[in-house]
Amino acid sequence: MRPNGTYYIPKFLEVFSVRFVNHEKLDFSNIYGAIVMQVDTSGHILYNRKLGDAPCIDSEGFVTLRMPCRGINIIDSIVFDCYLFNLEINPHYEFVEGCWSSGHRRYDQVISQRMDSMFGPIEVTLVVFYSSVVASIDVTLIDFEDTSLPEVYGHVKVKNDKTCDPRAVSWLFRNDKKDTVTYISRDKSGGCIALPLLRNVVVVPLESTMMVDVCICYGDTVFASGEVMFHAKLTGKKSGFIIGSHGKIRIEVSWSRDVYYNMFSYYW
Repeated sequence: MRPNGTYYIPKFLEVFSVRFVNHEKLDFSNIYGAIVMQVDTSGHILYNRKLGDAPCIDSEGFVTLRMPCRGINIIDSIVFDCYLFNLEINPHYEFVEGCWSSGHRRYDQVISQRMDSMFGPIEVTLVVFYSSVVASIDVTLIDFEDTSLPEVYGHVKVKNDKTCDPRAVSWLFRNDKKDTVTYISRDKSGGCIALPLLRNVVVVPLESTMMVDVCICYGDTVFASGEVMFHAKLTGKKSGFIIGSHGKIRIEVSWSRDVYYNMFSYYW
């Protein structure tokens, strides 16, 4: 609430993707650095790869995004700063900046904008919602039959029924079979496994239906696959389940309008 007694409704930002457009011509194993999003006075690291780290860009040029644990409220402007370098290119280092100002903002519309770089265009796709809510999502595998530590792959992706644009997909988990990773986070009974997500916060419009599409596999077996729908609310919690032939998946959602304010001063 403002001092004058009126309520301020935060305008939340959702970043769907950052993509290297000329991905066919690039060797992502040689690209390092950071992509930083400055929203008003807050900074958020979307991509950060140090020397020796595994690549965080898939075969289609999409960056594995890192997002904050709360909604990003935008008041004035958005600036994307790319601090990138490639040891096989001269000059090795490049700084690229792309900016959106409040005067050009279009609420509830998916926007893609490109920044030119020595790696070709970098395309950012996002939306600023006029009235929205933050969903914190946890995904748990239940009754996993394999008593060994499972190697899983698949996807967890989120859409909503009000943003009808094929680009408007938030990826929380995205692994191909060749990228399987061993996960060890079981509860004391050994039957539940918390799926480590790339991000666990998304923003959706109020009065929309959020669809969480999940498919988790291990080996050549589909553990469980399906979609759960949640009606967007200002507050509260709700769980949904996907029942598979080898166990079930629990999706837990907590609703809020928590805003991310923290600053940072360290990039990579």
